[in-house]
Amino acid sequence: MAREIVLDAEKTGETLTWETFRTKLFEEEEPQTYRSAHAQLMLHLRSQGVSAVTFKGYASRYRKFTAYKPDVYLHEINEEFVNDYAFWLRRRGDAVNTVYKTLHDLKAVMNHAHKTKIIHENPIQDFPLKKEVSEMPSLTQNEVEKLIALYESGTVDAPRENVLRQFLFACHTGLAYSDVVMLDYKEISEHGDIIFIESRRQKNGQRFVTVIPPKALAFINYPGEGKVFRSISNQKMNVYLKEVVAAAGITKHLTFHAARHTFGMSAINRGVRREIVQKMMGHAKSEMTDHYARLSITTILKEASEKL
Repeated sequence: MAREIVLDAEKTGETLTWETFRTKLFEEEEPQTYRSAHAQLMLHLRSQGVSAVTFKGYASRYRKFTAYKPDVYLHEINEEFVNDYAFWLRRRGDAVNTVYKTLHDLKAVMNHAHKTKIIHENPIQDFPLKKEVSEMPSLTQNEVEKLIALYESGTVDAPRENVLRQFLFACHTGLAYSDVVMLDYKEISEHGDIIFIESRRQKNGQRFVTVIPPKALAFINYPGEGKVFRSISNQKMNVYLKEVVAAAGITKHLTFHAARHTFGMSAINRGVRREIVQKMMGHAKSEMTDHYARLSITTILKEASEKL
């Protein structure tokens, strides 16, 4: 087999490197599996400095794939396979955008396998993925005040109070769940009377600077040492959050990420320039900040009544 590879290269005039020789030899001897191709993509992403949070997402979606098929050869993955997998995902209750992310991973593995010549062609390269543009849930100022009142009432038990503190702090600073969990007091500084956070996002490594307004100081023990908040899993966080939101008389279905959306919407509606909001939230692209440019009805009515 090795001799045939060398002879073929001589006939076609191909420059045969050790890497291409090894790939051809492996390709001929044993078909590649999805598990192997997925592992190779993860190694490639690691070499590109992809964050631990992104890897965690890939790992979670890969476990979902193995629940559907423990493993499969790459040559068995075609559009019919993807359609069947998508049907299985929807039947288990995955939302449209969750299915989109899961199938996006599958296409990424196949694209990388094709790019690195593990497979000669990618039969799902042009497979269309459906994504739903949905409203990002956020809280009004009145709803935030209801949660603050619940926190100050002292009627919430310790585990749920911990969640409420973190959520309200995020509503006032724009931090995502992963950044709240990892926040350390050494990342909090002062500039005159202004107290602020300077750090890097766990998700993309993007540097951000955001102010801690006086109201938000009530939710932390500043000054302090070590981690600012007691750690809790994202799943448990959202379970407790659902309970405290209901206890405050708020009927919206929220996850912790709604705090970040609340901050973004509030900042834009109060007139903070988009480029400032982008730096405060650690957005890698300005388009991400544009999501928060949807003005509230209150802002529209107020400005229209004042200026028309």
